Formats: sequence, C-alpha cells, structure tokens
Amino acid sequence: MSVVPIIKSIAKRVAPAALGFAATTIVNRGVRFIQEADPHFARTKGGTAIIRTITLNDGTAVRVLQQGGVFESATYLDEQRYTPVFAYQRAFNRVFQASLPLDDILMLGGGGYAWPKQVIATRPNIQLDIVEIDPAITALARRWFFLDQLYQDFPAAKTHLNIIHDDGRVFLEESPRLYSAIVNDTFSGKSPVMNLATTEALHLIKEHLVEGGIYATNVVSEDEGQNISFLRDVATTARGVFDHVWIIPCEDELFGLEDNYLVVASDDSHPFSDTLSFDGDFLTAPLRDNALGLESASNKTEA
Repeated sequence: MSVVPIIKSIAKRVAPAALGFAATTIVNRGVRFIQEADPHFARTKGGTAIIRTITLNDGTAVRVLQQGGVFESATYLDEQRYTPVFAYQRAFNRVFQASLPLDDILMLGGGGYAWPKQVIATRPNIQLDIVEIDPAITALARRWFFLDQLYQDFPAAKTHLNIIHDDGRVFLEESPRLYSAIVNDTFSGKSPVMNLATTEALHLIKEHLVEGGIYATNVVSEDEGQNISFLRDVATTARGVFDHVWIIPCEDELFGLEDNYLVVASDDSHPFSDTLSFDGDFLTAPLRDNALGLESASNKTEA
C-alpha cells in the first residue's frame, strides 16, 4: 500500500508560517488545492479510510484514499486514470530499464492499484501478480479507483492481472513462483511493513527472482526529508543480500512533504540512470528479524 504525507511540500516553500498547517488549512488557502468534496468513509484492516475528491488549481480532479494521516492512493478522474498520480509510483517504471526482459512481475501491496493499472494499460503482455493483505482495499480500488474499469478497457487484465489476498511475507514463504522483478510498496499508515524489509525477507525475495532479476522498494524519508536513516538501513540491508544496489530519487513537488526514494537491487548490473551515489560511510547495520522482534515464520501477519 502506498503512502504520501497529506501535508504538501509546497507549504514549506510558500511561507514559513505554513509549515505546521494541517492539510485542510492548505486546501482552504488555495495553495495547491482549490476544493475538496465528495467524501466517503470505508472500514479497512488499517482503520477508517476516507475517499474524497480534490481539485487542483489547474482544474484537474484527483480522487484520493486517506488513511492513518497519509494519502495511501490516488487516481485522476479523466483520461489519465491509468497514469499514477504520485511520482514514486511512476518511478516504478524504472525497472523497465533493466537489461533483461520483464515478463512476470510480483508487486507487494496493491492499495489503489495505481502502478498495476498503468502496467496493464501500457504493457499488456506482462503477467502481474499483486499481493494485497486487505480485501477491503481491493474492493475500494474496484469501486473508486477504476480497477473494475481496467478489466473493461483492457481485456488482457482478465488473464494477466492476478490479485492475491495474503500477507506478503507469508506469500513469499509459501509460493514456489519465480519473477523477473519484485516491487515492494507496503505500508501500514505512515510506517513501512518491517517484515518485508529485513535481511531474512530480502533473502526470501531473492529466492523468488530469476537470475539477474530486480527488486525495487519504495522508501520514505522523515522530518520533511531531513531524516534518511531508514533509507540508509534499507540500502545497507539490500547490499548484504544483492551484489548491486541503486538509489533513485522520486521527489514529488505536489503531493510529497517527505522525499521518496526507490531502492533497486539485483545480482546483475543494470543500466539504471539518474541514480544517487553513496559510499561505505552511508551504510549502517542491516535490518534483521530478531533485532526487530519479528517472527520469521508464517504465523505472524503484518504486510
């Protein structure tokens, strides 16, 4: 499930006094959004979700899923409905820069299915499995985020889009399937799903990749982009499992107060562009199940 902080980064560039304002304050002042309307409430495993429509200053309508203090998904309401709204979700397309063909892709975390919709709409030959723990989230995607419409507009979705309702870690422990790429976009509110971030989880992910396959995960900073400690932890953990690790910035001028990064890992060297270099001083200690108090067995579900 994706995550974008509700307070917009534009606030800190418009006026210092706006830094502490809630999202509704920014909306009312018309900094970026000129209207919020059409609210709906739904119950999910993560609590009460709010689906509402926001109108940007240029008149573009965007429907958002708000939960746990963050925007967890969004969709355009016009012909752009199969283009992800958030920059980091569009950045998942960077996996297609790989030097191997991507035929089978696994995505951990469905949310509003923004990136899967784009993949099916633009690359209908790809087999895409999506593991989403909460059936209620998928139901919201079908009703409010054009997932049902995707099946009507693109018949390939009926055979090439496979939705699995399961815990991501449990799926990795039990499934025998191999993929050319695995994409991780799992969050619980503002927090990443830690049982998919540890060394043990990455070894499981690697076991499900073909030779030279790619792992890509969304990482969010903290403190308005100043705290990248989790990014360092993720990169360090990936370096302990894969031969090559890349960090790709995914700044979102409109929707992100925090900076998003795409961490990509593989045992093969791939021609990814516009990456951030880092040295040994950037690395910390790898994340491990025991240190985080996580169970490695299938009986604990957090994804």
